[in-house]
Amino acid sequence: MNDFGVILLAGGKSSRMGEDKGLMSLFGKPMAEYVLEKVNELTNNVIIITENSNYSQFGYPIYKDLIKNCGPLGGIYTGLMKSEHDLNLIVSCDIPYVKSGLIKFLYYQTEDFEVTVPMYNDRIHPLIGFYKKSCIEKIKYNLDEEKYKVADVFKYCKTNVVDTDEFDEIVFKNVNSKKDIQPF
Repeated sequence: MNDFGVILLAGGKSSRMGEDKGLMSLFGKPMAEYVLEKVNELTNNVIIITENSNYSQFGYPIYKDLIKNCGPLGGIYTGLMKSEHDLNLIVSCDIPYVKSGLIKFLYYQTEDFEVTVPMYNDRIHPLIGFYKKSCIEKIKYNLDEEKYKVADVFKYCKTNVVDTDEFDEIVFKNVNSKKDIQPF
C-alpha cells in the first residue's frame, strides 16, 4: 500500500478553537500527531499543507497554499500539485480518531475512480478520502469560479461515495471545539 501519498490539511483558521487545531494538545500530544500515526501504519509518503511552520516538528515537507483563502479545496489543490503520487489520501488534521482500517477500506475502492470518499450516516466526509491528480484542473476550475465547497468538485470527477456505516461514528469526528474532545 505504499503507492499513494498523504496530504495532511492543516491550514484552517481554527476560529472556533481559538488556536491551531492540529497543534493543540490532545491527551498529551498534538492532534495532528494522532492522524499521522494512523497514516504511517500504511505509508510514510506524507506532505503537510499549512501556513504554520510549527508543523515542521513532524518531519514532513510543508507547503503553503498556492491559492490563498480558498479553504480545504485550496489545500487539496496545493497538495495534489505538490504530491509526487497520482493517488493521494486527503486527510484533515482535526480528525484524530481516524483509523487505518477506514483508510484501507477506502483505498481498495479507488481503482476506477478519481475521488473516493466515505459516507457515514447519510453524510459525505470529503476530507477523509482519496483523490487522483486527474482532478487538479477540475478543482482549479472551481477555485477560479470561487466555488470553494469540496463536494462541488464531485460532479466533475468520477466519484465513488462509499457506504462506511460499518465503522464507528467516532472515526469521522472532527474536533472543532473543545467540547468535541472525547477520550480514545
